[in-house]
Amino acid sequence: MILRRLTTALRKQDWFTVVIETLIVVFGVFIGLQVNNWNVARGNRVAEADFMERLHPDIVRVEQSSERVRARRVSVVNDLRSATEVILTSLSETD
Repeated sequence: MILRRLTTALRKQDWFTVVIETLIVVFGVFIGLQVNNWNVARGNRVAEADFMERLHPDIVRVEQSSERVRARRVSVVNDLRSATEVILTSLSETD
């Protein structure tokens, strides 16, 4: 339909109609591409939310594991400090 009107306008050399019809087509394509981009962005947001929801328990487990490792390291350092104090005390008593 638009193509037929466009060819008729070209034959008559009605440039105003040619420009208007071309703009309608260009804007139609632009709007279609924009809607597609919005849809892709929405899909990405949904996928991101789903991924974050599935990732959350793993992050919590890693944080808990890191806390246990840190607690063990603090315990080892405290044990080393206590042993060092005992050694230093015994060395100072022998003098």
